[in-house]
Amino acid sequence: MAGVTGHGPGVGAGTIGPMAEVIVGQPADLEAMLATRAPVGLYDYEVAGVYHVAPGPSGAHAKAQGQIIGRLIAWASGRALTVLGPTNVGVTAGSEPAYVVPDIVVVRASDVDAVAQRRVVLAVEIRSPGEDRDGKVADYRRVVELTGLELGELWYVDPAAGTVTVYVGAQLTASSESPLAGSQLHDLTG
Repeated sequence: MAGVTGHGPGVGAGTIGPMAEVIVGQPADLEAMLATRAPVGLYDYEVAGVYHVAPGPSGAHAKAQGQIIGRLIAWASGRALTVLGPTNVGVTAGSEPAYVVPDIVVVRASDVDAVAQRRVVLAVEIRSPGEDRDGKVADYRRVVELTGLELGELWYVDPAAGTVTVYVGAQLTASSESPLAGSQLHDLTG
């Protein structure tokens, strides 16, 4: 398929396969990024300079994401906040890409049109099968350090375990509660 770079079922065989597209911009080294994601079942691709990400890696992941988005939309109404799906968070720091793509992002309504979010009220990561929580949180810490990203809270949701770990402050320190959601945390995350 001309103009398509990617890995996974159907790529190079004339079709992309059953994927929902989420356009997130193109990383600096697309081939290297694709090569690291395919072994864990994430089949992304690039068409004509636009990078597309495969949907959530499991039904439980997608279900949790949908439920949390629905609850957060209701919660955010009246607070001048907007709930977004997967969105670039951070910026490029020099020649090194420094961004993450959370499963859910909550920003101030005035910041919704930013190409790469730099002021984030809340980022939600839903654990993917085989994902290491500490490694994922370290990625966020790296982006905060390199870019000066303003991140209010990070919620790491593990649907299989039924847990939510909250990280707060500039160092993303684990917390037993969410200053943002307070007692509503478990109502919002299910």
